[in-house]
Amino acid sequence: MAAVSEEGSVILNNGGMESFVHSTPEILLRLRVLMGLESYDKQLLPLQVGESKSPRTQPNDDFVMADTDVFVIEVSTLKTVSSQGSPLQFNEVRRHLCTPHGEFGKELATKINDAFNQRKETVGVMNHDVPDDFPTKFHAILEHLRPYVQQEQDIVGDLEEILKLTQRPTLLVNHINVEGTNGRLISSRNRLCNIVKAFCNERGTALFEPATMFETMDRTKLLMDDGQDVNHYAKAELLNVGMKQLEAIRDTIQRSQS
Repeated sequence: MAAVSEEGSVILNNGGMESFVHSTPEILLRLRVLMGLESYDKQLLPLQVGESKSPRTQPNDDFVMADTDVFVIEVSTLKTVSSQGSPLQFNEVRRHLCTPHGEFGKELATKINDAFNQRKETVGVMNHDVPDDFPTKFHAILEHLRPYVQQEQDIVGDLEEILKLTQRPTLLVNHINVEGTNGRLISSRNRLCNIVKAFCNERGTALFEPATMFETMDRTKLLMDDGQDVNHYAKAELLNVGMKQLEAIRDTIQRSQS
């Protein structure tokens, strides 16, 4: 969408909040922040919004949500992490709580992944002590860290709440659901995409399904690493993908007016 915005076909109305969100709890929090119902906690911000040139706890002062013609919302993971009821972003938990902290960080990352795989909702007791350089502001967050793999009812309930909050034409977007180098789909992603697709079919909500692009577009050009990276589009193809989404956006607006 940023590429399409630069090309001049859309105006991004995100209030200056340009960072990614992945899970439905993150999406709901972002919507509430945009609506002025909540603001991000400055202390939690590094673990919630991802890398950004100008991270913000609330949108720009001149942001008007009512100017939005259509919401484009991608749901890309079933795996959620929270602390004391606040949704965190798994990528940023790893970036800040795991990667910089040696053996402690490696153990924490392993325990989070184990919790996902074993459907546990706690990290469990750590064998390594918290290192001296671990940020004090994150100690309480670490103590209450809660990994959780969402079930269908969680996703459906959150999507219902998302549509209640947007109250405007909304295009949901699935993740890239194609076979990896092993010839198989990522099982959790495939499950999520099927849940979102079924939700949209049942409620008549618009859906952009990236997997359909691979029926007519060259995978080796469309994805990074000559088609091997099933998580990211090749930078040279971002505008082409965006223009495909633009077709779906226009259809979504037209359907809402008919």
